Amino acid sequence: LASQCAFRAKRARGFIVGLIAAFTLLVGSLIFHSEGEASVHQGFNSNGREFIVSYMKGSTIIKHQPIPSTTANDDSYPHPGIDLPPLHITEGLHYSQSNPIIHSIVNKWPEEKRSYDVNAGATPYTITGDARTGVPFLVKLFSAESITYNRVFLEVEDGEVVALDIALPQSPSGQLYHDYNKPVYLVLHGLNGGSNAPFIREFALRRNEEGSTVIVMIGRGLMDMPIRGKNMFHMARTDDVAEAAMKVRQSIGPNQILTGVGFSMGGIILSNYVARSGESCQLHAAIAVSGGLDLREQVNSHRSQRLWQPVMARRLLRENLIGKYGFKYKEHLKDEEYLNLLRAQDATAVDTSTAAYNGFNNVMEYYSEVSAMGDAPSQSGCRYSDSTAVNYSQSVCTVESERIANVSIPLCVLHALDDPIISWRSVVRKNNQPSDIVESGSGNVMILLTKSGGHVGWPVGWKITGWSWMNNLLRDFTNAVDETLKEEGVIADMKRAKSVLSRMK
Repeated sequence: LASQCAFRAKRARGFIVGLIAAFTLLVGSLIFHSEGEASVHQGFNSNGREFIVSYMKGSTIIKHQPIPSTTANDDSYPHPGIDLPPLHITEGLHYSQSNPIIHSIVNKWPEEKRSYDVNAGATPYTITGDARTGVPFLVKLFSAESITYNRVFLEVEDGEVVALDIALPQSPSGQLYHDYNKPVYLVLHGLNGGSNAPFIREFALRRNEEGSTVIVMIGRGLMDMPIRGKNMFHMARTDDVAEAAMKVRQSIGPNQILTGVGFSMGGIILSNYVARSGESCQLHAAIAVSGGLDLREQVNSHRSQRLWQPVMARRLLRENLIGKYGFKYKEHLKDEEYLNLLRAQDATAVDTSTAAYNGFNNVMEYYSEVSAMGDAPSQSGCRYSDSTAVNYSQSVCTVESERIANVSIPLCVLHALDDPIISWRSVVRKNNQPSDIVESGSGNVMILLTKSGGHVGWPVGWKITGWSWMNNLLRDFTNAVDETLKEEGVIADMKRAKSVLSRMK
């Protein structure tokens, strides 16, 4: 009888795991298709109007190349399936102990609010990174929240256009307003996403309820944005973020901080912008979610390429690269390169064509320029078989990263070690630890690793309602930075703030 009970329990567990896997695969075809209601609200009061008008001042308003792989004797990736992190990787918050500003931020950020496990409310039945990624999206298919955005178009330096979808708080009487004492958030969305992504809608709604304004930057050519010339969107371009951040920074109040928030691809771009801009960064703080610091590791993320990336690649090709702008790619790519784009089965293959279109020698050079740690040796040692990639990798692997050392503001990188899309290897270096990254430069980089959480996931509770743990963590980090900078009295003076942070180590 005992053996029969054990056998039935084992079968039940297998059934539950299979059910979760089936749900995850089902949501795979829907995960990047979630649409939300976004309307333009005209009923905002003078405070809200003043903010938007202030923002608009100074703005122009306008209504198959082979993928390198590791060498045969490279043991950095011992298994083509799930690439599990070593057990000795330390989860939790990694930061520089010698930077008093960062130390103060950590002290104001309670550990229980940045811990993700069952004791902290993590959903116990999502037992894989795939489930922790997909189940929240599946739940939101049946309970999508709507939100009102005010869209402003901004012409950037090369004549192309980006959009800023502005979500303003709403008073009890229904009037939209802008509170000049609350933090402002500039959000960068993920691949195939936009301001209507369900986790961004949830984040904007919760922050609006607290009185903060949330601004989502829509990249050129994305979310039905036009492309005038041939300068298509690509992840290595940080100028658009710089211009948007500068305009928003000029419009907020002297007692407000501007926090950059990047999800997935947006996190990659945000980290790269913060690292490259150095002292000229227009943000007070930034937090990158599930983005990683070195996209070169994705070349070897074989499971991600087989399971998750095909879904992403198909929609990207259908709705953007081929569906809308195929004629541009056909005009500027060689016949073989264009054919490889049409045949692309995963995001890495798509990025190979994107690299060719935008003048990069290969996908490895493109990923190096995309990444905040792209000028440093990769975690896997930059060993790639393609001859061009090897030459390029050797040239960037001879020095430590100067790019990440330029970070002049508190930058937090949030990453789950079971992320099924962006490898854990993208946020570690020596001995599979992030310690040398957080100690780089003035020590302004913080890396928060959770043992589980998936990709833009971290579900909580038996009855999952969305992304509350992740979105509350973004708020708590921002509030800790806000409180710390106000204590230092440096919010209104960006130069003084950067000077204080740069002297901390």
